[in-house]
Amino acid sequence: MNLTTNKLKTRKISIIQKILLLSICLSTIVCTFLGIAIYFSVSASLLRSIKNQAMETAQIAASNIDGDIHKAYTKGDETTASYQEMKSFLQTFSSRENIAFIYTMRILNDNEVNFVVSSDTEETTSIMDLTYPRYNELDEAFQGTASVDKQITTDEWGSYITGYAPIYDSDNSVVAIVGVDYSISSIKKNQAAMKSNILIFTACCWLISILASFLLLKRFKKNLNKVIAKVAEVSNTDGDLTRELSVTSGDELELIATYFN
Repeated sequence: MNLTTNKLKTRKISIIQKILLLSICLSTIVCTFLGIAIYFSVSASLLRSIKNQAMETAQIAASNIDGDIHKAYTKGDETTASYQEMKSFLQTFSSRENIAFIYTMRILNDNEVNFVVSSDTEETTSIMDLTYPRYNELDEAFQGTASVDKQITTDEWGSYITGYAPIYDSDNSVVAIVGVDYSISSIKKNQAAMKSNILIFTACCWLISILASFLLLKRFKKNLNKVIAKVAEVSNTDGDLTRELSVTSGDELELIATYFN
């Protein structure tokens, strides 16, 4: 009776198929989680970079503003040479990439601050009429510590991260702060590009892991079929007991073949 491995069929799913299915499932899960982890990690890194840039820009601008001149500004000074000079100075920063607005503010009362000078070239009314509610990051700057918003702010002007830095007068007292609105549009662009790259990377990792599993299982199946064929041959009365079973895989199948011989 001539038995071949092609005629040997399992009653249900074979071990090889089970292992391959498990490998595909595990590879899919691991690669998916890896892609998600990379995405959020890089996004967080980009956001930290924007925050640092916003705060550093605010510090540079604040260090170049004369606090004594600034604290003397009142409504109606918008047309003076000194005010326009400071406005032009702020506009040199707003021309930089990703800086949406840069402005100065001072405390109005316990709950609000008001704007003093802004880089905005489209102002139709006095900016000193505009107020803004106080919150922790603003108060930190008024207390002398540069700060940055913890969360992204979204309003009618867009989505941005704001950094703050104190402005000092000649008595080393904080008289105002500089605020820098850093647009997060660059983050969104990078995130969009990153999604495509991560999808490609994840797909490549998945394909490589599946291919590696397939190649390993293919070799395992070859050796397993040798053992099955030999057992089937011996179980037949015509089986040749003098013929050795040759398996050199170095694993448990080789041990089975060794003891069988």
